[in-house]
Amino acid sequence: MKERADNNIAQEAPVRGGTSALSVRSANLLFLITVLCLTILSGISERSLPSSVPIVITYIIMLITAVMLCRKEGIPFPQAFRFRRVRGRTLLMAVIITVALQPVAGLIANLTNLLFPNLLDVVEDSLYGGSFLLNLVTVALIPGFCEEFLLRGNAANAYSRTGRVRAAVLLSSLLFGLIHQNATQFFYAFAIGVVLALLFLASDSIWPGVLVHFLNNGASVVEELVKKQHGAEFSNRIFVFSEIDFSNAKNVIFYVLAFLIGLAVIGLCLRVVARDEGNEQVLAQCTKGGGGTAKLWTPALVIAFIFLIVITVIITGAMFFADDIGLSF
Repeated sequence: MKERADNNIAQEAPVRGGTSALSVRSANLLFLITVLCLTILSGISERSLPSSVPIVITYIIMLITAVMLCRKEGIPFPQAFRFRRVRGRTLLMAVIITVALQPVAGLIANLTNLLFPNLLDVVEDSLYGGSFLLNLVTVALIPGFCEEFLLRGNAANAYSRTGRVRAAVLLSSLLFGLIHQNATQFFYAFAIGVVLALLFLASDSIWPGVLVHFLNNGASVVEELVKKQHGAEFSNRIFVFSEIDFSNAKNVIFYVLAFLIGLAVIGLCLRVVARDEGNEQVLAQCTKGGGGTAKLWTPALVIAFIFLIVITVIITGAMFFADDIGLSF
């Protein structure tokens, strides 16, 4: 009987056996602390400090908390958040994925803008208010590392270790969409989050995702610079997926085809990464589902989820009525 029980445990164990991570409880606690700090500090410093200050302070608190949780659970910090070296071709695949993401995220973002006001148009002065290098650091480098650390190295890693690989991808992507705290960014951020979570599982490292995140956000910084120096019309010729004209049928067909090709390229790149890094079985488990019955929704995650939903509704509603009530962001 004991031997049969041991076999059952072995069958239910996650495919990513041997991978260290924080417990689900600790991972969700870290997420909650980060979300609360970012929101509270942003509200306090909104009128007196640059927008980058609360972000930097929040991520410092996040890293300190992560170190404390690792010590509490006896897990080496680099191993817990998957600071693992990867092959050079994996990084090349990450670059290709970044390019392929542009039509995918662009089409979703433009469809979303038909329903909701574009928050980036409202806050672009504060978001890109510094020099090019400063914007590259605050918009691309810091979020690129810290968001991958929090959502993939922390959340997706902890969730997938329970064996619920598909749930890990979807839940971490849902949280990634919600931390943007507005409906405009939620949908395309969720889609990007799915790709980044799959890339994390395929590579078992946060570094390919950090590279994709940095390049993707960095492209928006470059686009803003081009727009300021040469005008929106010239910028749209270069960054063709930023603004889509849905009134032109030929354009719509082109964008839909680009969207489908982008998805195909991303899927191919993920398979290459999984094969090179020895994680094909993990990636395959995403399509099978199942893999365990562990609970991912701890009290900390429920609180964070409800809090983010409320904030998202408030900010999105304020964007709709900003002109009527004289509200500025």
